[in-house]
Amino acid sequence: MAQETEFNEQWFDVFLYYALIGLSSQRTNIRVYSLNILNSIAEHNPDSMLEVAERVSRLAEEQFWEVKAQCLEFATTLLTKFATMSHLLAQKDDIKSGIGQPLKVNAPGGSSPSNLPMSGIPGSGAPGGADRNAVKNALQSSIDIVKKVFSVNAPKSVQKLGLFKLQPLLNDYKLLYGIYVDVLVQIDQEIKQIILSEEPIRTGEEIYFSLGTVSFNYKLKSDLANFDFILLANSLIELVINQKFESLEKEHMQIISVACGNKNELEGSVNTDSWLKVFQKLKDYLLVSICDEELCEEALVILHNFLTADVLRYHIQSESKDTFVKSVELLYSGDS
Repeated sequence: MAQETEFNEQWFDVFLYYALIGLSSQRTNIRVYSLNILNSIAEHNPDSMLEVAERVSRLAEEQFWEVKAQCLEFATTLLTKFATMSHLLAQKDDIKSGIGQPLKVNAPGGSSPSNLPMSGIPGSGAPGGADRNAVKNALQSSIDIVKKVFSVNAPKSVQKLGLFKLQPLLNDYKLLYGIYVDVLVQIDQEIKQIILSEEPIRTGEEIYFSLGTVSFNYKLKSDLANFDFILLANSLIELVINQKFESLEKEHMQIISVACGNKNELEGSVNTDSWLKVFQKLKDYLLVSICDEELCEEALVILHNFLTADVLRYHIQSESKDTFVKSVELLYSGDS
């Protein structure tokens, strides 16, 4: 079904029925293929997957890496299809655990097993026409899936997949920045360099990620433009603070340099207050990093950018009085 280029209403009930049955199979590969079918349906008819999201969320607790990978694919597909409704997650109302009474799915031949949730009608239109509460619950379930399968303790293959799949969703679902940066810091250097590269992976140039003959091929793209550099920098420094690091590590500096290493990015920003807050958290770590032979060069570049950016320098000099300014003057004068 993954090869279909358009949604086939005639086969909808058949595919959905067997996919939902397969989720309860004792065989891991059947569960993986069933999830893959649901992912394909979600690509063409996301409305129909709204009430399935909570069930997939429960499946995300399994340990086998490709079950987790397919759950992640499902979550990112729904988050993408309903990105224009991401604001629903920012509401104060608690997300209800259920989406209402599940509808039955008629099996081929007329049988109708219970507990097979279905929402929407094949070809029912754009995601924007879906029920607001159903979308809200499905989005929350999708975020829960991401949190269950994507972390520093997740299988490395799922971490790598998640870094590519979640990247274009970060600015719609800003609550994902924290866990994204946490994984990015400790991922293999090869993957990190691809994610942080200034050269985007354009359509037609995708990486195909596979872990053997029984694995699906996962198409991966990356583009630095997907990041909000303020949120990227802030998430990194919050991670450093929360984990009680006394100084920045090389892995931290690599991300900070991407976010703050381009003076034009600081100059062109209209979010002066946000950058100032980042600097206030970062400045002491930068001073320590200047004393680190491995980090000194990058730390000086970042410090120079903040201190010379027209939109920031006067605020920084007026707010960072005495100790900080004197320390910087000493460093630039060569007296320290």
